[in-house]
Amino acid sequence: MEEGPITNTQNNTDEEDGARDWDGTLHWDLQQHPLYKEGYRARDILLVQRAFLAAISTGLKELVNCFLDCGAVAGFAFPVNEKHPLPVSLAIRHGHDAIFDLLIKHKARTCGGVECPIVEAVKYHRFHELRALVRLGVCGHWDEALSLTLDTRPMFDLMVENGVEIKKYGHVALYGAITEGKKDWVEFLISEGADPNLCLSTESVIGDGEKKYSSIYHAILRGHLDVCKFLIEHGVQPEEDDLQLAREKEYDEIVGILSGYSYVDVPEKEDLVTRWINTHS
Repeated sequence: MEEGPITNTQNNTDEEDGARDWDGTLHWDLQQHPLYKEGYRARDILLVQRAFLAAISTGLKELVNCFLDCGAVAGFAFPVNEKHPLPVSLAIRHGHDAIFDLLIKHKARTCGGVECPIVEAVKYHRFHELRALVRLGVCGHWDEALSLTLDTRPMFDLMVENGVEIKKYGHVALYGAITEGKKDWVEFLISEGADPNLCLSTESVIGDGEKKYSSIYHAILRGHLDVCKFLIEHGVQPEEDDLQLAREKEYDEIVGILSGYSYVDVPEKEDLVTRWINTHS
């Protein structure tokens, strides 16, 4: 007799069906899946979880509930070779608030995936979901989400009002504001604790290859001279690369300001990426 699409007969076809991670081990979420523990094949569990995503897309809460009752996992993340979003992310994209709430009730994963749910909430302007995600606790993508709210102040305020600290998570947003020339944001973020004394790697325009450069350098590079002057006035220590770039671009006013500084024994600035790692470790 032929097997049905889902069976509790495990076999050795898991690897060819994409059920293993890059290190060759069976994907962790499959190992922990209740259906796997009942003896169902990994490839069939993947079919169930794909169908579960399709159910979420329909917006039919009863259908989603049916899948949950039958063993679908709200917090399931697919193996690395399958570029499917987290269930919560899909609900956010489609604006299905009731399904989002249902998934959260069933302990849905709220960080990670192809694109983190909190980033999705900002991109799609989902205030209800964003508030819920922030209140659930620490996410490794708060920095990115904050940086995306620079054009949507109400979303930025919502995140901060619900516990996202600019002093810890606002550095990426600050560098975004610097490179985009948003002086008001630069002033505000620094006043709230974002650190302009970090450095960030970029490709040099003067032939030095990729190096770590100061916030002043990035402001000069983008031609935002008002931001550059504010950073200097605020006390960011210029570096010789900043002066060299200003000369290359013939920004005489900035050259005049930077020429008044000594570039002997300038303290090395902490890297923005290193700060991010330390914040989230």
